[in-house]
Amino acid sequence: MNILFPGLALAPELYVTGFPKACIIDPWVHPWSTASPDLLIAPSTYSRTLIGHSLGGLVALEWALMHPELVDHLLLLDPTTPSERPPSRAEHALLSAMPALTPALVPLTMPTLAPFISSSIRHKRYRGSRNIKFLLDELRNAHLRQSRVATLLKDHPLPAHIRTTILIGAGNGTEHEFLSEQHQLAQTLNATLIHLWGEGHLFPLRHPELVAPFVPPNY
Repeated sequence: MNILFPGLALAPELYVTGFPKACIIDPWVHPWSTASPDLLIAPSTYSRTLIGHSLGGLVALEWALMHPELVDHLLLLDPTTPSERPPSRAEHALLSAMPALTPALVPLTMPTLAPFISSSIRHKRYRGSRNIKFLLDELRNAHLRQSRVATLLKDHPLPAHIRTTILIGAGNGTEHEFLSEQHQLAQTLNATLIHLWGEGHLFPLRHPELVAPFVPPNY
């Protein structure tokens, strides 16, 4: 059973084509900041692979740490890394300014997602003050999950039976801090780290065929 948690602000519909046999969690129903690992507890005897993209990767990791008996494989795609560091003053200021900046930022981000978003998805997931407030709140609260997972990892290392693979959009190799963080996470999790050179953060949407070889059959 493959369970996929989308990246922050990425609608679940965007993953359907690339991951047709996965059970895709809807973060608009089960938010990134509060989604409960109880979603794993379903009447199933099959092994579970958790697939998480971006902040969804952090969610998947937390679930695996909280319910290791229910997870056999973690597949993390450009995951947000655990961190006990609180937001810096500059980051806090940016987050505080986001409501005012949103009208200017939305037109800039939509062209990036345009190839994947139909007008119906755009209306359902991204239009209106309610959606905007929800996404801004999730962005502000992301560091809470980062801190929570960092603490969990200190107290409860990931069990050895959970096979973990991390795929990262490594670009041209110039994002040294990002690459270093992913390398450190792979060491902490005893994970296989795969660099996808020339790819960016949206590789699971743009090129799901690069992910497919690492996704087990969904029995």
